[in-house]
Amino acid sequence: MTERKLSFSLEAGRHVLIAVDSMETSRLAFEWYINDVMKAGDKVVLCHVQQPPTLSLFSFSSGSFAAPTNDWADKLKDEAEKGKKMMEEYEHMCEKHGLHKESIVKMGKPGEMICETANEVQADMILLGTRNNSKMKRTFLGSTANYVLQHSDVTVTVVPPLAIKERTNSQTRRKSRTNSMGLSGQ
Repeated sequence: MTERKLSFSLEAGRHVLIAVDSMETSRLAFEWYINDVMKAGDKVVLCHVQQPPTLSLFSFSSGSFAAPTNDWADKLKDEAEKGKKMMEEYEHMCEKHGLHKESIVKMGKPGEMICETANEVQADMILLGTRNNSKMKRTFLGSTANYVLQHSDVTVTVVPPLAIKERTNSQTRRKSRTNSMGLSGQ
């Protein structure tokens, strides 16, 4: 049996790895961290895993049957630029909230790379969104969230996608509950 790292606590100074991509569910998970989990002193590690783009093996566009190396280079460059722009947006959000941050971009299988990065940075917690795939899709295709849950050595929080109305209602209930206990809002 694998021994799990149980260093996650509610004290300041945590290393929180947040897996990010260009999907809305990733942004919602990040916002959930900001609104519900963030503590003073946290260090956020933004982890983006790029998957190699689908590339054709051969091209006949130049009049000869050859490997489309220029197409490959262009697609890889395009993916790198998209990833860089997305990471800059997340970094800006971290700065806006006064978070200490580190950005890591890797290439490979997302679940494996997220777990590997969490070990490398000695994360106390991994936070990621889920696309809410159907049970049938998860059975046949697998899921990054499922992989991370099964293979991580640290606490994992998977944030399901919520409709904006549901998030607003949840936040309203939380604030009113906090205020009814005589505590100030967040």
